[in-house]
Amino acid sequence: MPMLKLEPAVVRNRKTVDHQDQRAREFSLVTEVAEMLWSSLDIDQALQRALNRVGESFGASWAAVHLEDQAAGKPLIRAQVGPVPFEVMRNGAGALRDLRADLLIGADATVGAQITGGVLPETWHCRRLAIVPIKANDRALGSISLASNLLGRFSSGDEATLTAVGRVLGAAVAHSQLYQRVRRAKMEWESASDAIGDSIALFNRDRRTMRVNLALAQLRGWKITETQGRTCDEVGFCGGGCPDCLVGEALRDGKRLDRELVTAEGRIIAVTMLPVPGPDRTVVQVAKDVTDERHQARRLRELSADLQTTNGELVFTLDRLRKAQTQLIQSEKLSAMGVLVAGVAHEINNPLTTISGYGQLVMARLSDDPAFDAAADVIGDDVACIVSECDRAAKIVRNMLSFARLQPSEPTQQSLADLCQRVVALRAYDHRKHNVDMVCSFADDLPPVWVDAGQIQQVLLNLMVNAEQAMKDRAEKRLELSVRVEPTCGAVRIEVRDTGSGIDPDNIRRIFDPFFTTKSVGEGTGLGLSIVYGIVRDHGGQISVDSELSVGTTFSVRLPIRSTQSGTIALVACAEAVNRDFLSAVFRGWGFDVRTASTTFQALDELHAPDVTLLCLDDLIVASDPARWREAWAPVADRVWMVGIASRAGDEAQPLLRESARVMLAAPDDLCQIRAALSAQQRGEQ
Repeated sequence: MPMLKLEPAVVRNRKTVDHQDQRAREFSLVTEVAEMLWSSLDIDQALQRALNRVGESFGASWAAVHLEDQAAGKPLIRAQVGPVPFEVMRNGAGALRDLRADLLIGADATVGAQITGGVLPETWHCRRLAIVPIKANDRALGSISLASNLLGRFSSGDEATLTAVGRVLGAAVAHSQLYQRVRRAKMEWESASDAIGDSIALFNRDRRTMRVNLALAQLRGWKITETQGRTCDEVGFCGGGCPDCLVGEALRDGKRLDRELVTAEGRIIAVTMLPVPGPDRTVVQVAKDVTDERHQARRLRELSADLQTTNGELVFTLDRLRKAQTQLIQSEKLSAMGVLVAGVAHEINNPLTTISGYGQLVMARLSDDPAFDAAADVIGDDVACIVSECDRAAKIVRNMLSFARLQPSEPTQQSLADLCQRVVALRAYDHRKHNVDMVCSFADDLPPVWVDAGQIQQVLLNLMVNAEQAMKDRAEKRLELSVRVEPTCGAVRIEVRDTGSGIDPDNIRRIFDPFFTTKSVGEGTGLGLSIVYGIVRDHGGQISVDSELSVGTTFSVRLPIRSTQSGTIALVACAEAVNRDFLSAVFRGWGFDVRTASTTFQALDELHAPDVTLLCLDDLIVASDPARWREAWAPVADRVWMVGIASRAGDEAQPLLRESARVMLAAPDDLCQIRAALSAQQRGEQ
């Protein structure tokens, strides 16, 4: 039987002493690290000091501390010792993603040897590597990386020490993060309250201030450091009578209070008391000066009474304005005719001169040549030329007189190409005189439109004259007039394009305003484009402008095309006359029979007629009696297609329109949007 070799007692005692010394050193290291971390609020400085001590204790060739950064989306290095490899610098423990253990300790090996499933690159210059997690409450916050070239370093006995260091670091980091969050929240609350213009104060249970905002401090003339401990009476918004003041009442009852106080200076202050839930019994006071608001409200009530008084006067004035508009249109026609007088006179003089010359020639030949029968062919050509020139003069005069004649708006079926050519003929002399290159382009498939011929000619003439004036100082003078069909809008599109100086962007939105003009005194009244706008709107059309300085301007006019809608009844129920008149003109232009209503009573009376199949309803009318509308709509919903018009009514009208309208329109001034709603109705009927 072999003899067991017993270890001498001296050796055992020596090992025990060495083990105890090592534990003492490890405990001392952890204690020192903890003291370094807790002795400073600057976490980066504390981490660097702790890492220096840990690296020194383990003889590390390099070391690094990485903490997770949510904003950056990756770990960032917060402390380092020695030349940390680039990969570890950038990715931390992620650089060794194949090494899974919490504590990774490499075996003794040469540089580049395989270690626990991973390979240490040669550029890392180490034989031994330890990566220790930094945790707090089982939440990973980062890692410590320690490297050494010493064989035997980072033995299993070091695991407890390194793990303890990681936990100490984790506790310190978590504490620092909590401190930063609390500090940031405090600063954000203070900044937010200081940014509010109303006076805010936080009172404790003794009715003394714990915090006031900058507005209150400035109002009372206090420095911000002098605001704590002030009584509610010093703050001055509690109504007096402590402890039965507003602050005391809110603290006692724990309920929100809203009161208005009048100061000795006559200012009206709206005070709100907001108890804060919790055992500390605090209350927030918000004081807002509403003196100007109350005065404005009283003034608004007075203005409302004045508006009701003047409403009747406005109705009477509106009728007078409509009559004045007719006079303005005729005045603009006469003004335009003044521009044409010289050209028309010249155009008449030329053919008359020709007529006179050929007449004299015929007379001479008849008198000098008794045998004029032999020259019958020549005489016949001369007479034909006389007739041709007479017709040309008569046509010019007819166009001028037809345009200038005062007549009511009576839409008839017209050819736009023909109307355009008449206006171009009226301007032909001026175009030749001023070297304007006139280009006309008319689509082959142009349908007839139902318009007032004189008014549409006036629109075209105004746009052309404006274009000519814009090009008077330009080297290139090119005026283009084109007409084409826009099927998606159910309209024809007229474009007048020039190569003039363009319109300043600041003036674009005002060019249709009455009496607005950029021309010199005596060159324009500022009424031309406003009248054009009114005529186009009265025809159910729309006009727009696109301009670029030093390049040119394009005016676009859309006019509705009459389709096969004759006999279809459309009810336009709009509270505002402008929208009502425009929509009525649009549907009439498309061939609908239109009925209108300006009140709920009128609209519901028309809606129950069995032949109404289309309803354009704005939210202003619905808002006047939503309950009545909801009750009246149910019986007709199956046979009437509703198009909702959103203007500026309150929320009460919106639910019915959202539930019942097949299509919702914002501003009813776009032919394409209205046509799309109509197309949706036609598809639904099919």
